[in-house]
Amino acid sequence: MPSVLTSIPVGAGPSRLAFTAARQRLLVLSTGSRTVSVIDLATNTVAGTIPLSGSSFADFTALPTGPLAFVSNRTNSRIDVLDTAAFTVTTSITMSPAPEFLALTPDSARLFAVQTTAGAVTAIDTTTLSALGSLVFTVGGNGLGQPVFAPNGRVYIPRRDFDSLLVLE
Repeated sequence: MPSVLTSIPVGAGPSRLAFTAARQRLLVLSTGSRTVSVIDLATNTVAGTIPLSGSSFADFTALPTGPLAFVSNRTNSRIDVLDTAAFTVTTSITMSPAPEFLALTPDSARLFAVQTTAGAVTAIDTTTLSALGSLVFTVGGNGLGQPVFAPNGRVYIPRRDFDSLLVLE
């Protein structure tokens, strides 16, 4: 039977979670307060808070072994890159429209950004934070869905209006 260990106060409207720093820290995207709380899992306390600019955010993910995290910022049509050790936004990657979904390759070397209604999938190098290339697909009003990576490195993306999955390498 589960039991409550503690309750950690974070920003208003916590909506997404991600692990980083070898799973020693939990990141909490709070859309109501436009912040990311960095939780130290050894003490279950907030180690720091990262303020975000904008008011609408989509997906959120983090490098599992490093300090970087990525937030899809709809308001500013970009991906904000966060340094979770320095508690700051280090840079942004402009993408119009902002991606709805973000997914890391199994080795975390690339971030795939899915711009749902534009039908675009862009691969971003997580070391240089530069776009490696994009593919654009014909989509209807429902666009592309949430991507998922298989252990072999292939990414599967629902193509909603065509009742099919895209498989990319």
